[in-house]
Amino acid sequence: MDEYIVVVPVDATEINESYRNVVGGAGYFVANNVYSRLVVTEVGGAASYPDLAEHWECLDGGRRWRFTLNRHARWHDGRPVTAHDVAYTHLTALANGYHAASFLHGIADITVLDEHLVEYVLHEPNAAFLTQLGNFAATHVLPKHLYEGTDWAENPHNQRPVGSGPFRFAEHVPGERIVLERWDGYWGPPAGVDRVTLLIEPDLDECVRMIADGRAHYAPQDVLTMKRLPLAEGLRAGRSAPSGPGRQHGHRRRVRL
Repeated sequence: MDEYIVVVPVDATEINESYRNVVGGAGYFVANNVYSRLVVTEVGGAASYPDLAEHWECLDGGRRWRFTLNRHARWHDGRPVTAHDVAYTHLTALANGYHAASFLHGIADITVLDEHLVEYVLHEPNAAFLTQLGNFAATHVLPKHLYEGTDWAENPHNQRPVGSGPFRFAEHVPGERIVLERWDGYWGPPAGVDRVTLLIEPDLDECVRMIADGRAHYAPQDVLTMKRLPLAEGLRAGRSAPSGPGRQHGHRRRVRL
C-alpha cells in the first residue's frame, strides 16, 4: 500500500472548515482532502480550475456567476452532489457568520436553477469572485442531507466527515493519528496514494526529526523554523527530501494539503 505520512503538531478539533478554522490544526489537512469546493485556485497564482463545478459563466459584468456542477460527483455515502448542497452550505455560513463567510462576502443571494446549476448574485460586480471561492479550505461544500436542521457546532459529522473529495475519512485516534483512504468512487482525477496518515506530534523538534529521518513526508511550513534547521541535517546531499504535497492543479501525488 502506498502511504503518504504527514506529521502535524495540533490534533483536529473538528473537521469542518466551513464552520470553523483552528489555525495549525490537523482538521484543515483532513478537510482539504475529504471535501470539495466549486473551484480550486492555484497556489501563488490567480488561475481557477474545476472542482465540483465543471463550467462557469460570468454574467452582468461580474455581478452574477453561474456554475454547472459535475453530474458524476457523489458524496462518500453514495448520494449525488447537487446545487442544493452548494446553496445550503454557503447561505448557512453567511447567515451565521461561520468561517466560510469571510470568503463569501459580497453575495446577495444564491439561487438553485436546477439540480446541477447554481447562480450567485453579488451586491456589485467582482472580477475576483472565483479566487474567493477557490483560494482556501473555508468554502468546502457540505452534504445538505447530513447538516440541514442541525447545529453545525454539534453535528457528529464534524468528527466523522462525509465528503465528496478524493479521500474518505477512515479513522481518528485522538492525540495519535487520523487516517484517510483513497475513495475509488471519486468522480475526478484519482488520488496518487492509497492512504494518507496524519500523525499528531506536539513536539515541533520531533516533527522536524521525523521528516529528516524519513518517518514522515510532510509537515506544515511553520514547523521548520531557522532555529530548527540543524535538526534537518538528515536531509543531506545525496538523499532527497520527500516532496510536500501541493494544491496545484495536476500535482502528481494529488494529495491536497
